[in-house]
Amino acid sequence: MIIVESISPNPFSDYLNVFYSVSEQGEVMIKMMDYTGQIIYHETAHVEKGLNTFRIADIEKFESGNYFVNLTLNGKVVTKKVMKL
Repeated sequence: MIIVESISPNPFSDYLNVFYSVSEQGEVMIKMMDYTGQIIYHETAHVEKGLNTFRIADIEKFESGNYFVNLTLNGKVVTKKVMKL
């Protein structure tokens, strides 16, 4: 299981910190998508059971608007909406 505890700052300007908990260790796929569903950022991170943090940086070039942060672990997916100023 994967639970997004928080994403900050939201709204964001040049970075996001994603705080999430997982029930097992593994590889988490982190994606950021625009409002059309196009993947504009993706990364894979090894995580341990419990609370984890991932920083999405260098995103100041993205246009203002709504985006979606998607985390996937062992087929389980969580998606959260964020806003770029």
